[in-house]
Amino acid sequence: MRIDIRDENGVVGALVEITEQPSDELVGLMTAWRQGRVAKLNQRLTIRKTREWLETFFKSTSRLFWIMENDKFIGQCGFCNLTTEGAELNYFIRGAGSSDKELVIHAGLALIKWLRGHDIKDIYAMVAVRNKRPMELTLDGSFKLAKGYSFDGSYRKFGKKVNMVRVDLDLKKLHERYPWL
Repeated sequence: MRIDIRDENGVVGALVEITEQPSDELVGLMTAWRQGRVAKLNQRLTIRKTREWLETFFKSTSRLFWIMENDKFIGQCGFCNLTTEGAELNYFIRGAGSSDKELVIHAGLALIKWLRGHDIKDIYAMVAVRNKRPMELTLDGSFKLAKGYSFDGSYRKFGKKVNMVRVDLDLKKLHERYPWL
C-alpha cells in the first residue's frame, strides 16, 4: 500500500507499507535508526534482532511504513493496537536527512487521514515525557493530554508522576492547524 504525504502545496513524499522482510541494506538502515532511539537504554540492536522484531510485527494488528522522499528512505512510522474503534500511532523514527524538516509530521498527518478514512475514530499516541521534541509537537499541534493526565511542572496520571503520557487526537485542533488536510 502507498499513501501520499501532502503539505499545503501538494504531494511531498509517500508512505509505503512494509509487508515483508526488506533487503539487508534497508534492515541495516532501520536497525541504525532504532539503535539511535534505544542508545540510552544500553541495548545493542542487530540486523538479526530487527528481523525478529519485524517477524512478530507482521503477525500483529500493527502496520509499519517507510517514509519516502524522492524515492529515498528517510524514516519509518506506523500504528499498533488497532481495533475497530482506535489505533495508537507509533514507530515514528526520522532516519536519514530530509530536505523537508516537517516531512515526518506530514507523514503522521497522512497516516491519521488514512485511519480516519477507515472509520478509526480514537487515534492516540503514548509519548515519553523526557522526549521533549515529540511532546512539543503533539501538545502544540493536534493532540491533547488524555483524560486523567495533567501537567503541573511534571506529568501526572491521576496525580501520580509518570514517564509516559497518552495524548489523544483533537480533530478540531487538527483542522485548525492543518486546514488543507
